[in-house]
Amino acid sequence: MAAEAWFALGGAAVGGLPATIKTVLDWRTARTDREHNAAEKLRDDRRAQITRWQEGLAAAAADYQLWYIGRYGTETSGRTVTVSATEPLDTPNASITAWFADLRQYLQTSGPAAEYRVADEIHCDATTVKVLQVEISRIETEWLGGA
Repeated sequence: MAAEAWFALGGAAVGGLPATIKTVLDWRTARTDREHNAAEKLRDDRRAQITRWQEGLAAAAADYQLWYIGRYGTETSGRTVTVSATEPLDTPNASITAWFADLRQYLQTSGPAAEYRVADEIHCDATTVKVLQVEISRIETEWLGGA
């Protein structure tokens, strides 16, 4: 009788084993799916953020170009203009834009982009655009692996 009881308990345990394994595997699969979805969402959010920075930089460069043409009557053709303190302060300032406020925290603290991290005024002349393009590309590679 005791042997039959043990046999019955063993059979019940073995019979319940597939259900237990299935439950554990379902839980692990669900966790993996959640982690994958979270990583994919972060990647998509970062892609969108990088696109906003690129579009913002392009718009700021276009605004600067229009300002320059209006002020000097010719295109910048890659020249950098130093705006003197006596000129009117109508030069487009990218430092107060939302896209740059978001980018600022990710700029390196040393190197060419460091000065823009703390700048009160940022004019998107050719030099500035080039430095910020390189910096955005660096962040994109760091975040997305260049994808």
